[in-house]
Amino acid sequence: MLWERTHMRKVLVPVLMIACYAAAHAQWQPCGVAVCDTPGSGPISHLPEIAPDGSGGAYIVWRDARNGVDYDVYAQHVDSTGKILWQRNGIPLAALLYGQDYPMLCPDGSGGMFAAWEDSRPTLNDTYVFAQHVDASGNQSWPMNGVQVSDAGGLFVRMVQDERGGLIVGWISFPTILQADPYVQRLNSLGERVWGDSGVQLSSRSGYVFTGELAVATDGAGGAIVAWIEDSLTYAQHVDSSGQIKWQANGVSLSGSQKYARYVVGIASDMQGGALRLSRFQLAI
Repeated sequence: MLWERTHMRKVLVPVLMIACYAAAHAQWQPCGVAVCDTPGSGPISHLPEIAPDGSGGAYIVWRDARNGVDYDVYAQHVDSTGKILWQRNGIPLAALLYGQDYPMLCPDGSGGMFAAWEDSRPTLNDTYVFAQHVDASGNQSWPMNGVQVSDAGGLFVRMVQDERGGLIVGWISFPTILQADPYVQRLNSLGERVWGDSGVQLSSRSGYVFTGELAVATDGAGGAIVAWIEDSLTYAQHVDSSGQIKWQANGVSLSGSQKYARYVVGIASDMQGGALRLSRFQLAI
């Protein structure tokens, strides 16, 4: 599989920090609290992501290569005072051969978190999406090293909790080097696939979707509304709680744009089966 990796991130030094905004609390430090200070090996880009824990603290996920050349995925929980709650340098969500990379996360709505990432463990020639649920104490609810979200491989994970104790995950699959299709899958509270073994394919047109050009929101009833940008045009689709497509095949066209323009897309649910869409200009060639 060939694809263009276009994550636009800053390269970090090996110490992953959370900045201090509440110096009056004992745990916070003027230059931040160290979440991970392993030296690792290989490139030092940790690519952290952060989400609130619902109690004034935060969950953080990142990748690092402390175990060798390949990246693994780790997580940490910090409370409102800046205290590190889990083991030093984080708990491993996936630490296997062939690399686990580009983790994302979201709150689970009950004080815990969901994480999902790109994973090369099934085959060296492809990449798949895996996910895990972690409670506030750091207990992982699903099988060790996560569950495979779909039999369809892919990259560029986006996710949101489904308002039913489960998780909705979106990603981009690459059937050919000239085509990239958006998919979405729902996992229940046990980590089981709800929308079939491959998830729901939202578009099969011969277009291309890049990183940042996919967004997922819950519809408030166990389904999802997904927006994506394909060959500079913005589309959206509604999938109900049973995995049925509700709008027209290949998505509803929301807007046109300049040819070869590069955008990012964001979406927010109205919790009544609709969505508010926001598309932001990024780069025009």
